[in-house]
Amino acid sequence: MRQERLLFESEMDASALDFIVKHNGKARAAHGSLSLPLVVGINGPQGAGKTTLTASLVHSLREHRLTAVAVSIDDFYLPHNQLSSLSPNNPLLQFRGNPGTHDIALAVSVVEALKSHQQHVLIPRYEKSLHNGRGDRLPPDQWTQVTEHVHVILIEGWCLGFTPVLDPQEILARTGEGRRQLEASLQIDPPIPEFTLPDLLQVQNELTSFDALHSLLDVFIHINTSNLSNVFEWRQQQEDSMRVRLHDAQAGLSSQQLVGFISRFIPQYWVGLPTLRQGNIDSKFNYSRPGCFLKLEIDKSRKLVQKGQVK
Repeated sequence: MRQERLLFESEMDASALDFIVKHNGKARAAHGSLSLPLVVGINGPQGAGKTTLTASLVHSLREHRLTAVAVSIDDFYLPHNQLSSLSPNNPLLQFRGNPGTHDIALAVSVVEALKSHQQHVLIPRYEKSLHNGRGDRLPPDQWTQVTEHVHVILIEGWCLGFTPVLDPQEILARTGEGRRQLEASLQIDPPIPEFTLPDLLQVQNELTSFDALHSLLDVFIHINTSNLSNVFEWRQQQEDSMRVRLHDAQAGLSSQQLVGFISRFIPQYWVGLPTLRQGNIDSKFNYSRPGCFLKLEIDKSRKLVQKGQVK
């Protein structure tokens, strides 16, 4: 089973690697030594393999004499004390995860520092196991230090690339259709709660802050799965792996807590994925590079079943 998974991951890795190397080569051919680092956005649902993919790419790109650094939007969650009092009346913002719970200004400043080849850049780190699984940002002396000249910046996040939907009727239509499809393929107890339209609209408005991050992206990789029920199993696997890593059977979220946690994300998938699956990111993303959007379709076992350049 592990050998099969490594094979599936290598197929996805190879497609992403080829995509990045080609675009980096075009940039260097056009601008030579003056070319800025290639900034690659990577989107995919929780547990789809984004972090594994970026770690593999960092290693593989070195074989092409390219230094890459991986940045996750998860590491830019607000500190625990800020999250606790962020929006007490909106259940979608009472836990890390949704747009509105990130420090996007900090993320933009880090990426801009990496792009400008600053000699010493600190990337925040967020430990999700702290505060009984609610997580917290680690102190700066535990942040990742980047001192090398960087050629490729990999930014991964589950909602990276989502276009804000601010039309109330469109939000209701997308969440209604998404719920119908998910409940047809997955039975969970308790079921995903009904969130109010004002709560959903608040998150969509918060998503507009991602414009500044999207404007820094050069190319984009979207890891897609047609069945969102896979997310529940994938995230459980992540929690189990974290407990093994920490040698702590009580770390992280319980199964019931995990269902509640994921349920806060699902409405944003319902709203954001229909647009992204068509290769469309908000207007701040620059589509000037031909073939700048790569879509990788995976199944429940994370096997690559289809790939293609949408834009």
